[in-house]
Amino acid sequence: MSDDRNGMTPVDPPMADYPPAPPMPPSWSPSPAGEPPGAPAPPDLGLIGVPIRSRRAFGTAVLAVFIIQVFAVIGAVVLQLTKSAPDWMRGLGFGTLTFLGYLLGLAAAVALTRPRHVRVSAAYGFRGLPAAAVAGAFGVAVAARVIGAVWAAIILGLKIKLPGMDIDPTAILPSDPLSIAITFVLFSVLAPFVEEIVFRGILQGGLSQHMGPIGSNVWASVLFSLLHFSIFGIVPIFIASLAFGWLFQRTRTLWATVLAHGLFNGIGLVLAYALKGYPG
Repeated sequence: MSDDRNGMTPVDPPMADYPPAPPMPPSWSPSPAGEPPGAPAPPDLGLIGVPIRSRRAFGTAVLAVFIIQVFAVIGAVVLQLTKSAPDWMRGLGFGTLTFLGYLLGLAAAVALTRPRHVRVSAAYGFRGLPAAAVAGAFGVAVAARVIGAVWAAIILGLKIKLPGMDIDPTAILPSDPLSIAITFVLFSVLAPFVEEIVFRGILQGGLSQHMGPIGSNVWASVLFSLLHFSIFGIVPIFIASLAFGWLFQRTRTLWATVLAHGLFNGIGLVLAYALKGYPG
């Protein structure tokens, strides 16, 4: 390039005279707490996104339920062997064993399925809980309970005999305040939390990567209803599970299904105590 004023061609200054280049922005934000420095950014996990094979998803769910059921059976045996003990002591013992069963079942499921360097909240779909999801959870819980009541009325009205119908579910309900509180915490808080991680977060989430939202919801609900070991209640439990799975797909947060499941169980306990006549 020529200089018209003196006919001389300017010389570029040395590289050292240029100002330093600004630093390049990082490709992602620093690693979240609990993850090692330099770990890759957590991927977009989609619906729930536990990247496991279908067999492993099924096996994990069965193993978790097996552990829970083993401790439930032990708890039932303890109740039978301690009939002379105070009710609060029996309830506390049963509650402790049930709590351990759910805790160990959850620990086994997470250990087998959690991806490395991904937080539990991200891996299993625990996202925010907007008001619309709360309203949906209430609607799903009430609708599922109504369907269960209609199913029971139809079976009883047609005088169909199914295994387990002669068992009075209110007979095993505790009546002392401490045991009642433990029962509600176990079956309206802890059980929904663990079961939704296992059946929605792991099983349905894992299957959704292989067979889509409908197939994964159906198969997860089939296993959910079978592993509750109730012939009389298998249809309403299956429908309730389908509703929980649909809610998960709509809201994309596991908190919504945990809330719906907890309300579903809580309404059932309230109705059971109302039939029992407690408090009377």
